[in-house]
Amino acid sequence: MDPNQNQQTFNLNSNSNPHQYVFNTPRAPYQGQPESSLQQQQPLPQFESFPQPQPSTQSSLHQTLQSNPHDPYKNKTIHNLPSRDHVRSFFSGNFIQNIKHLDMAPTSAVPSQLNFITGNKNKLAEVQAILEGVIELRNQNVDLVEIQGTVEEVTRDKARRAAEAIQGPVLVEDTCLCFKAMNDLPGPYIKWFMLALGPLELHHMLDGFDDKSAQAVCTFAYCEGPGHEPVLFQGRTDGKLVASRGPTVFGWDSCFEYGGTGQTYAEMEKSEKNKISHRGKALDKLKGWLARRVDV
Repeated sequence: MDPNQNQQTFNLNSNSNPHQYVFNTPRAPYQGQPESSLQQQQPLPQFESFPQPQPSTQSSLHQTLQSNPHDPYKNKTIHNLPSRDHVRSFFSGNFIQNIKHLDMAPTSAVPSQLNFITGNKNKLAEVQAILEGVIELRNQNVDLVEIQGTVEEVTRDKARRAAEAIQGPVLVEDTCLCFKAMNDLPGPYIKWFMLALGPLELHHMLDGFDDKSAQAVCTFAYCEGPGHEPVLFQGRTDGKLVASRGPTVFGWDSCFEYGGTGQTYAEMEKSEKNKISHRGKALDKLKGWLARRVDV
């Protein structure tokens, strides 16, 4: 045997024709071995963890894999192949990709009630309205340390801290307002400018620029609990920064004009705003994700 090859033994059984094969595989990833490297040996004790091939004369038949009840391939129908080809098919790239896909799934289910971490009553009401009929939200106001970084980094960190604080699943949100003239500043730090300037003065930030374009960005993160990696859902809406118009009760809504209507968020009906807003778009992604995972 070539010293650069490893010998691996696989036992592939059918009820009537148990065979054991020796695979001489290269140390590098499998690139296709000559037929001489697959040698039939004497039968050895059987395993139950591999699909059962049929003789090559029956290659046109179908077989249902019967295995572990949690096997994702259970009850999937495949074509039986000659034994050698069946082995190669079983260890093909598609099989490996399916395993990788399963391993990457962040979570399989979420509770029927979800803890939304916010102290902003307007934000809570808006999120509840958008998610109505999808999942029940329970509000908790948790005082969290907030790091500096990108909105994705800030939101992930917030979700981890919140999950640790309540020892359970959480939903958190972070919002940005990005000005093109300022290379997307203030971004996640818009809240500090709002505290300093208020909605009536915020538009003066772009007084020295011809370009008034802005992008509203909303990022939600769901974290299953302590030690779990948060899952992000982000929505973006383009518009521009304008002098305040409409009620000034909800952040910078009165200063952000949506390009599609010429109205500020504050001037729009709530239901219309939720269809096009950055928050509505992010929650649409969350709703699709929840629909596949909610425990009902």
